[in-house]
Amino acid sequence: MDYLMSEDKIMLLAELWEHYGLYPHFMFDVFESYSEEELKDTQFWIKMQIDGYMEYDELLHKINNLSEKQGKKWNNLKLLEAAVIRNLDDKLLPYLQSVHFRALDEMDIENDRIFVSFDAPIRYEEIIDYIQDLRNQGLPFISAMRGFWIDYQFCDEYGSHENSICVDFKYQQIMCKESRESIEKILEKINQDYMPKEMLRHYYEQIQDIKLNIMQNESEGICQMVEFMESVKIRDFNELRNEILNQEELNEYAQHISKNGVRELKMFLENYDSEHVHDFYYLNESNHLERLDKELALILMDDAASCISFDRVMGYEQTKDYLSDLLPNEAEELIKKCQENLWLKKGGIPFEDDDLSEEEYDYHFRRCERRMDLMNAISDVGWAIRDGFVYKNMAFIQQVNGGDEYWTLIHDGEKWIDYESVTFRPSIENDRFYSLLDQLEKEGQKAIERERSRKDRNRGERL
Repeated sequence: MDYLMSEDKIMLLAELWEHYGLYPHFMFDVFESYSEEELKDTQFWIKMQIDGYMEYDELLHKINNLSEKQGKKWNNLKLLEAAVIRNLDDKLLPYLQSVHFRALDEMDIENDRIFVSFDAPIRYEEIIDYIQDLRNQGLPFISAMRGFWIDYQFCDEYGSHENSICVDFKYQQIMCKESRESIEKILEKINQDYMPKEMLRHYYEQIQDIKLNIMQNESEGICQMVEFMESVKIRDFNELRNEILNQEELNEYAQHISKNGVRELKMFLENYDSEHVHDFYYLNESNHLERLDKELALILMDDAASCISFDRVMGYEQTKDYLSDLLPNEAEELIKKCQENLWLKKGGIPFEDDDLSEEEYDYHFRRCERRMDLMNAISDVGWAIRDGFVYKNMAFIQQVNGGDEYWTLIHDGEKWIDYESVTFRPSIENDRFYSLLDQLEKEGQKAIERERSRKDRNRGERL
């Protein structure tokens, strides 16, 4: 396991090196596996020995004991990493819903104490990083404990499946309640287009964020796009990624093409500008090189989105369980603000073409944790007047019964500030909802700044 040392640890090792010539019995490499706390203890013992407060044999005994524990910890974490690599591989990863690390007691009893949990969407690197962190922290129980249970749950279109991996440090064994062969049989039957809903929701938002980033910061957005394509374990995504070349891949590919002659190499590099080197290039259907610019990157992101079916997470029925009512005090604050709007206030402009009285239209606000939930709710339902949604510190309240005109407000930490009236459905139909919401958020921040400037001016006039 490779890991980066902190600056504090490097300083501690440098200080130890100053005294290392006095203690040739110790392999200096051993100290590199110590935690910062263990290095401080070792320094303290060495200084005590130098000052005559500790015998050399006692120092040797203490460091040997610590090194022995380090060896156990190293072997235990290598075993834990091997358990993850063998069992939580690329085939299983897209369908994982949760992974829990629990302690294995000395008496072979399962312990309910959970050390860490991972929830979908789960990245393989996150789990490996956690194991590396255990080593870097130098936690003493890793060398002393019996082992770990790794519980994981994965889903297919028919339901969920569970398995547990026992990582036994004492006997250096890895055992599974369900064999890898039985898990493989389940995976073979899974529809490869199926993904857990939480993962689909995450991917949809990630795709929209990357498209926004490409439009606002081309170079950074394209780098983000490539990383995303590499992280999604879907064959079509891998094929898209293979059409994109970074500088190192471009050099290797150019060397390969050159074997077919100068003419073909010249055609391949026809669009390559050596004076303006870019991070990534695109290999088109004719096997010719193109600069990967903003327009092409957005097309590729649309191609990537088409590789995943998002039908199971789109629409109000799929999103209603993710909406929640505001707390009473939050709702009251918004209702109070609505009294400043002639269309929404009690006793305001009469409702037209409606047999129901305004008393039958109560205020009802729902919180959306994700932008896609706001989009799904607004696009699928003709909400009644005084219905509204809150996302982050923004609120959108329906002003036309069953229509699409939302009073838009932003909270500055003290009160609601109204600054816009917006229709959403055209932006949803034209795949511009996320960029519109991003624009509204920026305009809202400007409204907050204007309100603060107005307050400052009023305060200055009073003085």
